Amino acid sequence: MTKPTWAFVAGTYRSGSTTQYQITRDIVEETKSGIGIAYHTEDKLKEFDATDHAFIACKVFAPLWLYYYDVHNAMEQKESYGKKIYQQGRLRAIVSVRNPYDIMTSIKRRSENKPEFNFHHTATEELPRWLDDMVKWIDLGPEITYWTKFEEFTLNLPQETAAIAKHFGIELTGKMNHKIGNRYRIEKLNERKGQEFNKPPENERRHLPSVPGVVFGTSGQWQQWLTRPEQKAVYEANQEFFERFGYSKS
Repeated sequence: MTKPTWAFVAGTYRSGSTTQYQITRDIVEETKSGIGIAYHTEDKLKEFDATDHAFIACKVFAPLWLYYYDVHNAMEQKESYGKKIYQQGRLRAIVSVRNPYDIMTSIKRRSENKPEFNFHHTATEELPRWLDDMVKWIDLGPEITYWTKFEEFTLNLPQETAAIAKHFGIELTGKMNHKIGNRYRIEKLNERKGQEFNKPPENERRHLPSVPGVVFGTSGQWQQWLTRPEQKAVYEANQEFFERFGYSKS
């Protein structure tokens, strides 16, 4: 039996990675090529790697090293099953890149009523770690990782759907890329808010225990939402990322 190829959707927090996971999942399921299993766990890797699916899509939000070592046995450096998948050439990744200013704007907006939220700590301590890990996924190379910018893929979701399918060598027939991509347009997602985003419909619950709601869904909101000191903190802590991916300081 041929072992599955794994699609790890590894974009950072508030970068559109949930949409990328849902698109990837829909591609493999609606072409009868595989299945989506929501968030990665070591047990899920082992369980579903023994199935006859051609592709398995999972969403990840953890440092890359966790896929080399079992998170539950990290101190003992026990190798993760994910490393085996990688060494066998069966790991592929999908990564969403977004302007750090807009990431922090979205986080700030969602955290307005959370007194424990510390903007400076998140921007200068947590965000650099998230972005660094995302870059590690990208640096695995284009044969493994397909990456795209939030600012671009959200403007043409059918095109993004086609690009993800191409990365996996999956053929989409008819207008399947439009059918899948358009269901994740902002207006469609907003329609679902009446169903409570943190309590998704039954058909979503097997994939994600909660589906993050859209805060803005567009780029550039940071110019109205971030103060000058906040902008300065974000830029100085993440300057290398800004420069590498072509995001402007102001």
